[in-house]
Amino acid sequence: MGGIVLLDGGFLSSTPKRWLPEFEKLGFAPEQVEAILVSHGHIDHTLNLAEWKRFTGARIYAPAMDQTHLEGTFPYTGGAKACGILGAAARTLFRYEIPEVDVWIEPGETLPFSGGLRWLAARDKLWDMSVIQSLESCSSPTIFFPAFAVR
Repeated sequence: MGGIVLLDGGFLSSTPKRWLPEFEKLGFAPEQVEAILVSHGHIDHTLNLAEWKRFTGARIYAPAMDQTHLEGTFPYTGGAKACGILGAAARTLFRYEIPEVDVWIEPGETLPFSGGLRWLAARDKLWDMSVIQSLESCSSPTIFFPAFAVR
């Protein structure tokens, strides 16, 4: 079996400490995480990225078009300014740590793990962020998504 790909960093309850028992129950160790793949830069997907990186030692791969979202500097306009205000409040309240991204990825790029995941992204007209549409060319990767693994 290949390494584990962690999809996103999750939000409040998706901390490494919280998920260590799940890793162990599945027969995995944190050092088996070979990559952390960010689907997009909203805080509910990125809050714990820096902590997951320290916990696993894995490299973070994130969409280049979401860099300003990850850094909390996206210039929201119009009605979307409410999202910016909520995001800023959440970053302060939850002590958001801007993660150190190792590789900024572009649409169509093939990623060097799990047999080669191909990143296909679309720009969402409302949020101006990347959205995973498809991951192709997988050779049976193990993808652990803590945000959706809550029982």
